[in-house]
Amino acid sequence: MPLSNQSISSAADQVADALRLAILNGEFAPGQAVPQEEIAARFGVSRIPVRDAMNLLQAEGLLHIVPSKGSFVANPTPDEILETYEIRVLLELEALRLAFHHHNAQSLARAERWLREFELETEPAQLGEFDREFHAALYAPANKGRLFELINSLRTLTNRGYYLQMSTPAHLKQCQAAHREIFDHCKKRNLRAAKDALRRHLLAAGSFVAEAAAK
Repeated sequence: MPLSNQSISSAADQVADALRLAILNGEFAPGQAVPQEEIAARFGVSRIPVRDAMNLLQAEGLLHIVPSKGSFVANPTPDEILETYEIRVLLELEALRLAFHHHNAQSLARAERWLREFELETEPAQLGEFDREFHAALYAPANKGRLFELINSLRTLTNRGYYLQMSTPAHLKQCQAAHREIFDHCKKRNLRAAKDALRRHLLAAGSFVAEAAAK
């Protein structure tokens, strides 16, 4: 899909979106080199928007740029993955707590809509998007923009492998059940149970991704 008729900033955003999707879908393996020249040729653009796109993905934690060597798909260790999920637990439980008593029928309906989309999906990248939207809808009433930015950045660091593995029938069923449990507790206005369910869900996901990275 040539992008040469776009502005540099627009082309960089489009290249970043396409590369992000390719990485999340497993087209590029952890640790694999991503040469600027090949990506520029693929999209019909100069190396400038490709460089800018790669800088964006490095900031998100998806790429690791090594001076004089090139760009590589990030490959976090199992310990780094577990630590990231432990931090996510702290931040997301707080986000849920802050949001909880501000939920109303409309905000809960929005969360359930994303939950249902997730329950009907099987494609990895789309699962990841619906998963993100469901969690975002749970936390949105907190109205804490900086907190949401931190949570999303940590999700990007660790969830690439999770989305790929999550599409397996057994694990997908477990994830669907966990999401439904969290939502049901929110709907019943049981904060303690909702936080406990969210904690179990995130820690289980962290163990799952760390084990996959160790193979």
